[in-house]
Amino acid sequence: MKYQLIALDLDGTLLRSDNTLSPRTIDAVRRAVKAGAVVAVATGRMYASARDVAERFGVPLPIVAYNGALATVPSRKEPLVSFPLPRLLAGEIMRFFRDNGWYIQSYLGEDFCVERLDSRARSYEKLAGLPPVPLGEALFSPTEDPFKLLAMADTPEEAREMRRATKERFGEAISAVLSTALFLDVGHPQASKGYALERIGEFYQIPRERTMAMGDSENDHTLFSAAGYGIAMKNAQEELKLLADFVAESNDDDGVAQVLEGLFP
Repeated sequence: MKYQLIALDLDGTLLRSDNTLSPRTIDAVRRAVKAGAVVAVATGRMYASARDVAERFGVPLPIVAYNGALATVPSRKEPLVSFPLPRLLAGEIMRFFRDNGWYIQSYLGEDFCVERLDSRARSYEKLAGLPPVPLGEALFSPTEDPFKLLAMADTPEEAREMRRATKERFGEAISAVLSTALFLDVGHPQASKGYALERIGEFYQIPRERTMAMGDSENDHTLFSAAGYGIAMKNAQEELKLLADFVAESNDDDGVAQVLEGLFP
C-alpha cells in the first residue's frame, strides 16, 4: 500500500460547497479504510461538528479538530493531542477583536459561544449543524480554556488585516491562520494540523513517506509539510497549490473520491 495514512480536510475538500458528502466520496473513504488505510479528517471545525461528519462514513476515523488543537483516535479514550488556549489570553484576544469592531466567537467544550444571536452566528450554525450559545458580555471573560477562537470578516482583505493585526499584537503567544477567505482561526501556538498528523502517524507507526494529505486553505500548509505527499484541490488557494505535489479536481467534482479510487480500486 503506497499511502497508509491519509489526512483529509473537510470544508472545500471532502465536503461539497453545499456542506454535503457525495455517495461516491463516502464509498471511496470506506473502501480505503477496508483496504487497511488509516483515514483521518483534519479540520478547523469544532470537534462535535467534525465528529458528526466523520460518523457519516460508518467506519472509525481519527479526528483532528480546531486546526490541530485537539486530535483523537478511535482506539484511545484520551485525546492524542490537546492544546487549549489559556482563558486569560483568550479573553484578551476577544476583547481586542471587540474593540476593533470585528466579530469573534469561542469554542468551549461541545459548544460554540457567541455574544449574541446575530446573522453571523446563525450562518455558522448552518455550517456546523450545531446551535450557538449566546453569552453576552461573559463571552469576553471566559471561565474555561477554549480550544479555538474564530473571527469572521466581510471581505478577504479584512480577514488578512485581522490576521496581520492579531499577529502584531499577540506575536508568538498564538497561532492565527485563515481557514477560509473570510474565517480567521486563532489558537494555541503549538496547535496545527501538521503536528496532529505527525502524532497520529507515530501512534499508528506509519512513516511520513507513507502519509498523504489533501486540503484547500492556508490552515492546510502544515498538513502538507507533515505528509509525504500533498494534494491541493482545484478550488484551493493558489499558495497551497504551489506547495502541492498534485492538484486534484474540485470538491464539487468529487476530487477526493477520484484520488482514493486511484489508490484503492
